[in-house]
Amino acid sequence: MVVALNGCWKVPIGYFMIDGLTGVERANLVNQCLLKLDEVGVVVASVTCDGPSCNFSMFSSLGAEVKPLDIKPYFTHPADSSRVVYVIFDACHMLNLVRNCLASYGILKNGDGENINWNYIEQLHKVQESEGLRLGNKVRSAHIQWKKKQKMKHRL
Repeated sequence: MVVALNGCWKVPIGYFMIDGLTGVERANLVNQCLLKLDEVGVVVASVTCDGPSCNFSMFSSLGAEVKPLDIKPYFTHPADSSRVVYVIFDACHMLNLVRNCLASYGILKNGDGENINWNYIEQLHKVQESEGLRLGNKVRSAHIQWKKKQKMKHRL
């Protein structure tokens, strides 16, 4: 999908069956799309995606680096080495992945080794439900029971 930065339009440019493709194969598809778009005069500023490891591998194959200590959030455009294309991870999808991970594991550790506990979110929800409160955090039953058809809902 190509989305305009300076206008109000978006256009699908292709549909690819990518399940099972390696990062190198995905990178090849991205390069082919960038080349075709360049042929018709579309200037691509960035590529946005969610965060599975295959996308990290794809960006590495393209020349970007998304490791925390060695970040290079762009790669060279295949049609013009003087241009770069930036890498952007979709914030809504990334937050969903973090929420799903925390809820699945129950406890994560922060950088200082302290616990981040899903149980606290569940307890907060129980208090809000029992007291009839709707606090600023907007935690609802759908947030707590996210596995029931809610895995990738952005509003949650």
